[in-house]
Amino acid sequence: MSGSNSCDMDYTQRIPPEILTEIFLYASVCADEIFEPHDPPWLLGRICTRWRALALSIPSLWCSLMIVASRVEILLPSSSLVPLISAYIERSAQLPLKLTLDPHWSRNNPPLLDLFLSPSISKRWEDVALFDLIEGTALAHRKQHILPALESGDFACLKTLRFERCHLMGEPSTIISLPTLTSLTLVSSPTEILKCLSTPHLEHLRLESSPCDLFLQHVRSFLRRSDYSLTRLGWVNTQVEDVKLLNLLSIFPNLTELDLYCASSRISTISDAFLAGLHSRKGVVPKLKCLSLGGRIYGSPDGLVDLLESRSQEYLGSDETACSPLLSVQLYPSKPFDVQLRSRLLALADSGMEIGGRWVH
Repeated sequence: MSGSNSCDMDYTQRIPPEILTEIFLYASVCADEIFEPHDPPWLLGRICTRWRALALSIPSLWCSLMIVASRVEILLPSSSLVPLISAYIERSAQLPLKLTLDPHWSRNNPPLLDLFLSPSISKRWEDVALFDLIEGTALAHRKQHILPALESGDFACLKTLRFERCHLMGEPSTIISLPTLTSLTLVSSPTEILKCLSTPHLEHLRLESSPCDLFLQHVRSFLRRSDYSLTRLGWVNTQVEDVKLLNLLSIFPNLTELDLYCASSRISTISDAFLAGLHSRKGVVPKLKCLSLGGRIYGSPDGLVDLLESRSQEYLGSDETACSPLLSVQLYPSKPFDVQLRSRLLALADSGMEIGGRWVH
């Protein structure tokens, strides 16, 4: 076809609906907030009637929501918010929901809080992140707080929960059982939150910059309720001596992944004693397969490489009683390794251990 008619052709008509669906889903991963008209899935419905009909027919396109208080207050009046969110959720059919919630909106929009905590919605929570939650003060006048609502709600799908910059005022009155939760993250949030939760099937725990005088006490008590079932642990900038961390690791016989990063504190460091404690002969975390170390590693570089060599397949051999060999290592030291150490690391890589990170400068 030639001439002006060729310019008017919609070449997307040639794309089968199932391919367009995959493109839409891939594009939706980049969407940060549902209130931005230039972001998916809103944008997809503005291209043409065919795209709009297709977007509205894909429930999985409408399963992720991010609600930020500042954007809500600027872009939408309170009277329009609940109908908009209700319509959005309705398009997701009955699929599990991934929610990112800034609870500040609950002060000016209590109906929205009630909507998310309603049985028909809360039972679909699968991956939820709460930001800037101050439980017991800003929401004190509300009969239905978020954390107490977790206790009475039906959260059959809830697998991942994240608290960031969240605080509790006063002691929790009861323990909230989340039997399906497998991943829990606390970022810049005190570990008192752990006193509220019971997660018997937890597999992944990540603690980042969590200030608390009774940090280890709270963590141990919480893990006891989780039956020490962890297989993955993230430990980032926590104010805990590495020797005490080593003692904590000794109670995790099934831990397969450890992510440890110490940025600046001399209280929480990676010392020679810690590196020696993880040596295969010590039997600590015997099933460890993936290790990530970064920040201020005060232990000697030789001690670090000795640790890795002790957990290599070549060193362990065929001894069935030995530790599992390390399969993957990520190193982010604050100082570069010398030529000799890099040669030893390259030898480990040649033997089958995956070694990544920023250890070559």
